[in-house]
Amino acid sequence: MATNGISKLDLKRQNRMQILKLLRNEGPTSRIDIARKIGITKAAVTIITNEMIEQGIIYEKGKQLPKGNKIPRGRKKILLDVNPTYKMGMGLVIDNGLIYFGLCTLKGDIIEKHTKVIGPEDNAEDIFAAVEKLYQDIMYKNDLKPSLVAGLGVSVSKDYYSMLKVSVGPDGEVDYNGLQERLSMFVGVSMAFGSLIDGVATAEADYTQNSDEQLKNVLVIRYAKEFDCAISIGQELYHGSHGNVLDIAHYRIDSEPECQCGKNGCVSAVLSQERFLNRIKEVYSPEKTPILWEQTSGLFQKVIDLFRQPEYIPQDMPVLEVFRDTGDAYLSLFHDMVLFFDPDRIILFGEGEAFEYLAEYIIKTAQEKSIYAGKKLVARSGISLQNVFLAAASLATREFFINKGGF
Repeated sequence: MATNGISKLDLKRQNRMQILKLLRNEGPTSRIDIARKIGITKAAVTIITNEMIEQGIIYEKGKQLPKGNKIPRGRKKILLDVNPTYKMGMGLVIDNGLIYFGLCTLKGDIIEKHTKVIGPEDNAEDIFAAVEKLYQDIMYKNDLKPSLVAGLGVSVSKDYYSMLKVSVGPDGEVDYNGLQERLSMFVGVSMAFGSLIDGVATAEADYTQNSDEQLKNVLVIRYAKEFDCAISIGQELYHGSHGNVLDIAHYRIDSEPECQCGKNGCVSAVLSQERFLNRIKEVYSPEKTPILWEQTSGLFQKVIDLFRQPEYIPQDMPVLEVFRDTGDAYLSLFHDMVLFFDPDRIILFGEGEAFEYLAEYIIKTAQEKSIYAGKKLVARSGISLQNVFLAAASLATREFFINKGGF
């Protein structure tokens, strides 16, 4: 039976999806507030939520507490929330010589996680064998059946596309069919595929927010080997009509260096880790950087290793200037993005050389000098590199739980 071209099942799934999204975005909410916010009757909400409670998808968390010192009249509202252990989420990330694999609840609470090094001699079958062992071990140790897992999210860096049967079409569309077919030989749950930066943006919305801080629109920037970014509007990923929204990586912010796209001064060239290290190398000497030279015994490889330490603080003035110039270039980009996009927050996700110090400089300077001075415009991601599997897991949770209404 269809209503205006929509079957009753589709309508039910749509309503359940809206309820799950609301609970995800705003936290525990009463039935009457759910009805008001998603635009259906309280009677309909009661029927739908009671069914979801019976199925274990959501639960009654308790009565709503009064705000301030006001004594509420009448019956207190009963708050509903997502049952985080109704199903589990799995995430697989293959990036920068490492395999990250883990298991979490629907709200991102970590159950188990593993990191495995990919050796220089390892081939595709070695990687698949390692992933299969991690998958089988987690399923066995946690006594999981496929029906108890929402899905496995998978993110693979471009460096491994060719090796792991991922292809890119002429329109830039990434085709994961080859990788999915190979993983399906041992993975018995649904799989969702996407970029790591998209996963971070999704995880920020689904796993790290709290009800006191509603971030509807965010710009997520990744500081890594290659510049990358994602935009989330209304806590949903936005790629634009043709998948190239804003194309920030090739937005011009300087006169040099030359970018792979043929232009000069693109974001991806100016803010690359390669350019950052080249500028450090230009000033690296016993005369200009005596402290750094002594710390690293005149070996530049040791500089790279030192910069990867979270506690590193630059002391030589030429090194400080490179850090500040790089940070100021980010702030210049952020200034333009605020004018174009007006996000609630710009989120920095990163790893590698000097990310911690650079991020601290950017955040502090943004609070002091940005057009939103005094406000928390820029912040580090709540997803750490050690827990990056959560970024992939969120892709599966979003696609196979939230967007399907829990079915």
